[in-house]
Amino acid sequence: MYHWSYELANTYGAIVFAVDYRVAPEHRFPVAVNDSYNAFKWVLENAGKMGGDTARIILSGASSGANLAAAVSLLAPKEALQKKIKMICLLCPAVANPVNSLYPSMTENATGYGLTKNAVLWATENYSSNFGVDSSDFRMFPILAKDFSGLPPAIIYTAEFDVLRDEGIAYAAKLKAAGVPVIARCFPGHLHTLMGIRNDAPEMKQIDKDMRQFIETYLPAH
Repeated sequence: MYHWSYELANTYGAIVFAVDYRVAPEHRFPVAVNDSYNAFKWVLENAGKMGGDTARIILSGASSGANLAAAVSLLAPKEALQKKIKMICLLCPAVANPVNSLYPSMTENATGYGLTKNAVLWATENYSSNFGVDSSDFRMFPILAKDFSGLPPAIIYTAEFDVLRDEGIAYAAKLKAAGVPVIARCFPGHLHTLMGIRNDAPEMKQIDKDMRQFIETYLPAH
């Protein structure tokens, strides 16, 4: 699933822009968010020169990349750009504060399943520039946003044995409650980002079915 962008390009004939945002700890929050949002605006202005269709934009990301994709979608309304995003795909998104997390999966899957709770805490500490301030900022933890209405249709995948499972499920529920069309699936027996999954696995076929359904519904051909 780390090659999801390549699969999107090959399967759906999409032009994929992979954002090389600056990373922590050398570049702490909100640098990665700003880089990602600026990259989104750059695509809007320049994708047409490369044969891209800026009327049919999909945001996607896995894990921390899904965090940034969610943050971009939440920032877009500030410049009335939310309608430019036709759908968003989040794989095992990191959207909540792990320091005070009450989600059961953060405890149930804390160790033994690849991504550990301590690793998430370490990443958060290294990402934050001033945690006492950052901890309430939706750009860092998208689930803390006040308003989810009008956001693009979303496909959100989680995995049973993942510390981030329940916050991804909760984020999908927030979107649904705000009237956003959502497909949310938790794949049983899998690890964070569906690590090690085969391209011909039933789960991949389900993902392809979901993607095609949303593309046909929300990104109709001209």
